[in-house]
Amino acid sequence: MTRCLPLLLLALLAGCATCPEIPDMPESPDVVHVPVTEYVVPEWLVKPLPEDAPRANTVEEATRLACVRLGPIHVANCRARLGESLRQGKAVDAEDIAACEARAVSKCEVER
Repeated sequence: MTRCLPLLLLALLAGCATCPEIPDMPESPDVVHVPVTEYVVPEWLVKPLPEDAPRANTVEEATRLACVRLGPIHVANCRARLGESLRQGKAVDAEDIAACEARAVSKCEVER
């Protein structure tokens, strides 16, 4: 077995000499363009809505809370509509945003 080892190494070296030449690697580009997608969410779209906790466990308080919480629901729905307009590529004016904020005041009255 040890006598065959030199012959085996010689055959291996002879086989490597006949390998095809490896082509050179292409040069790397100087400038690489990478597309970056960045989403910018307007501040008015993620502005938190007011929270109002119950003050008592009465029917009048439940009615008052229902009336008070109706305003933020209208504001959230209005902001969602404006956000959908932005998603579709339509422009949103400051007047539209102000109109949403004006809906925060609920017009319902609590009778005592």
